[in-house]
Amino acid sequence: MLPACGPDAPPPEPTAGMALPPDYDYPDNDTVRVATWNLEHFVDGYDNPYIDAEREDRPEASMKGRVRRATRALQRLDADLVVLQEAEGEAFLQTLAKEHLDDLGYRFATSVESPSWYMNVVLLSRFPLGTVRDYADVVTPIVGQRAENGEPAAQSLTNHRLWLADVRVAPNRTWTIAGAHLKAGRSAEDRGWRVGQIRFLHAELARLLDDRPGTNVLVAGDLNALPGHPHAPVGRP
Repeated sequence: MLPACGPDAPPPEPTAGMALPPDYDYPDNDTVRVATWNLEHFVDGYDNPYIDAEREDRPEASMKGRVRRATRALQRLDADLVVLQEAEGEAFLQTLAKEHLDDLGYRFATSVESPSWYMNVVLLSRFPLGTVRDYADVVTPIVGQRAENGEPAAQSLTNHRLWLADVRVAPNRTWTIAGAHLKAGRSAEDRGWRVGQIRFLHAELARLLDDRPGTNVLVAGDLNALPGHPHAPVGRP
């Protein structure tokens, strides 16, 4: 049994109950460099039997060259945190980091991966991670659209591409990174799909800030926002 918290009890620190790896030392610099990049159909050389997609089943011959170019670009970026979209998986990028980017210190990684599709959002980090919030099973509305039965349309197909990750950027400081790859496309359904995701993310960030006032939050990813669209900024519900 956990003791009940009174109405005036302060919320626990985001790192309560956690520890740092015994062999971890924070970098000496006092800035944090963040990068986000859509790698576009970035798949490994292995066929996942649970994913039925031509690009994943039979990767293009150009993938080897793309991997080399991507790792060179990441070397030049030299970011502390990298949020990568359309990556096949965390294990793939961790392997690339170990084999080609070992000097960058991307020791920590996280993602929320679809069991049936190959486009995922992966975080590579030099800093230890805390809690990761998974929204893969959340159903969000497709605003302004109707399902075949006439009910308001909704989806959970692409919500694995939304997550929040606490990153311990300093011994006594935690940031929350919102990784996002919103629905692409210009149709009314695509726009409504995207708006539903944005509204959910806005509500989730509002809940987070209510629970932990003053939390540093950064949204990073591919929002697929069309120029001039009123819902382009995530901060606008």
